[in-house]
Amino acid sequence: MFDWFKKKIAKPEYDPLNMSLTNLKKGFVLDYMSKTWLVTKEYEYDWGNNDFTMEYQLTSSNENIFLHVEEDDNLKLLVSKPVNFSTVGENLASYIRKNEQPPGHLEFGGRSFSLISETAGHCREMTSERWEPFIAWDFEEPSGQYILSLEQWGEGDFEAYLGKIAFEYEFKDILPGG
Repeated sequence: MFDWFKKKIAKPEYDPLNMSLTNLKKGFVLDYMSKTWLVTKEYEYDWGNNDFTMEYQLTSSNENIFLHVEEDDNLKLLVSKPVNFSTVGENLASYIRKNEQPPGHLEFGGRSFSLISETAGHCREMTSERWEPFIAWDFEEPSGQYILSLEQWGEGDFEAYLGKIAFEYEFKDILPGG
C-alpha cells in the first residue's frame, strides 16, 4: 500500500564491489600501466551473426588509447594506439583500392606482420544509433603479442592502429564515474 510514496532506486548494471572490464561505461576511471585513464567514448561493433564487441577510448593527460574488449569463451583484450596510415606502407591506400585488400605481409615499426583476418562490420558510438560500415584487416607479428589493424571506412578513408594483447590483471581500480 502507498507504494507511490516510495522512491524507486534503479539498480546499476554492474556490481560496484566486483568491477570488471565488461562493465565499463563512459565516465569510468581505471588504472593501466601506472596511469589513471578516463573512459571518454564507448563504441559497439557488429560483426554479423549476433557477434558484438566493445571498444573504449581511454584518455590520460593528453594521451588516447583504445581498449577493445571481446567476450568469447574467455575475455580477449587489445590496447591500441592510432598510427599514421601513410607510415604503414608506401602507397598502401592505392594498393588496397586497386586490389580490394592489403598485401598479405607488412613491415612496420621494426616488426613483420602477416595478415590473419579480413572482416566487414559496422560500428557506432554508443551515444548514436547510426551504424557505419567498414572493413578491417588484422595483421599479427610472430610472437602473437602485437596486432596491426587497418580499417577502410567508405571508399577511401583509411585508418591504422598498432595494438598489444593485454590481460585483465593489468587493469586495476575500476571505478564508476560521477
